[in-house]
Amino acid sequence: MSSVGSSIPPQSQNVDAIANVDDVPIDNIDGEDDVSSDDVEGDDGGSDEVDRDDVRSGKRARIEVASEEVIISDPGLRKPLHEYEPSARDGLRRKYVAKGPCQPLAHDFPQKSFGKTMRCFVNKWFDDWEWLEYSVSKDVVFCFWCYLFRDESKNKSLHDAFVKTGSSNWKKGPEKFREHVGSVGSAHNDARTLYFAFKDQKQSLTRCVSSGIKSAGAQYRTRLTAAVDVTRLLLAQGLAFRGHRESFGSLNRGNYRELSDWYSERNDEVGKVTRENAPLNLQLTSHRTQTDLVTACGSLTRKKFVRDIGAKFFSLLVDEARDSSIKEQMCIVVRFVNTCSGGAVSRSCSCG
Repeated sequence: MSSVGSSIPPQSQNVDAIANVDDVPIDNIDGEDDVSSDDVEGDDGGSDEVDRDDVRSGKRARIEVASEEVIISDPGLRKPLHEYEPSARDGLRRKYVAKGPCQPLAHDFPQKSFGKTMRCFVNKWFDDWEWLEYSVSKDVVFCFWCYLFRDESKNKSLHDAFVKTGSSNWKKGPEKFREHVGSVGSAHNDARTLYFAFKDQKQSLTRCVSSGIKSAGAQYRTRLTAAVDVTRLLLAQGLAFRGHRESFGSLNRGNYRELSDWYSERNDEVGKVTRENAPLNLQLTSHRTQTDLVTACGSLTRKKFVRDIGAKFFSLLVDEARDSSIKEQMCIVVRFVNTCSGGAVSRSCSCG
């Protein structure tokens, strides 16, 4: 709370010091410079194009991501996702997720011989297993979720056919599909979890953290504004902040705590983020916090006096008296000429 002492502005401006996380720039992560034409020129002008291709070969995957040609609908003709540059994979995933699995419902599925019976892929399987996608060129099925998010090191033997070669056992289709899905914690189910988390960006870790920071910042601003309002009122009336007993069982916990509780009870917005609704380390009611708030207000008051007085003449009157409890009471009066209005101005404060 020590930083509050130098940053709390007046009531209308006391929340400007909170940092805005949306203003933080995101650095370029590619870490590669543009290729200059001087770097690829050769002795022979005819080999210039070949040299350019060689120099730019490291960027081909990234360039392909920007091209619509890399998004191939037929899963049997796709290149495995792990063969692309790591920095390009998320871009591919976004495009494939937006496109969805390849499910040609109107296709005339060819029949294959299984013993004495001719069988083919059944359209209804698309409804029962939404992750299925069919390759028209190879007459096999693949797993859309596993292609995008499968763990290469987990249960390879159970799902390689649905990612690499495809499955075409129409006789035992549903049985093979259930075998591929597996139990809880299988590679397929892990890929399913990653797929829906990636699809719903509102639930992504980055968005949740960012949303949490913004929400916590808004709550803190409301809590701090209420604390500053209470502090300014007590200072303006010259009232003491603390009480003899400030525990929860006390009938009078001091002006600061009692007024803060009164404020929270009558302002729903403040009540939602204070007392039991506030973190224990952000109650803004401790003695140290009260001292910091008073110090901050005193600093701003002194700056206001200096700014109003400017380089003009002023007078300072200090008087001291002892009350019935033999305690010294001091009153300070500052008089100066207001440079704007031209009239005399007096400012006073008491110290005990």
